Amino acid sequence: MLLRKNILGLLSFLVVVALLLLYILDRNGIKRIAYVDNVKLFNEFALKKELESELKKKESAWKATLDSVRVQLDMLSLQYGKQVLKNPSTEEQMIYWKQYYMKLEEDFSKESETLSAGYDAQIWNQLNSYVKEFAEAEGIELLIGTSGDGTLMYGKENMDITGNVLAFVNTRYSGMK
Repeated sequence: MLLRKNILGLLSFLVVVALLLLYILDRNGIKRIAYVDNVKLFNEFALKKELESELKKKESAWKATLDSVRVQLDMLSLQYGKQVLKNPSTEEQMIYWKQYYMKLEEDFSKESETLSAGYDAQIWNQLNSYVKEFAEAEGIELLIGTSGDGTLMYGKENMDITGNVLAFVNTRYSGMK
């Protein structure tokens, strides 16, 4: 009877140890998955804010140029409107300044779009590099980016590491400058 209790006790102990081992092995075998809010990550990345500020400065300078041309055009228009006998020279100048204004406006708009697209690509390239570095350092095997468009329908809040990733990429970027 004593032998039977010892055997049962030993078997119980071995079962508990085996279950514990299985749990530990299974736990280590679980893939670490997390997600980030791409929109927040992009918008709050320091490089994005810098490039956005740079673009706004350029757009402000372009607007000042357009405003100057617009003033010239308005003065000619006012002058032309006051003439009893319409001067062909003034009319030609108005046409020239109007075409010049429209061309500048179109050129500035295209330049703004080109710069913006280039900046976006630069930002995503840098973000992707930093996010990969972060994921590898944290042992994350799958990092999903969500943007609120249904690409990720649900994720527990503890799996959202946007704040951690954002802090890492901004710290990493500020150290690069």
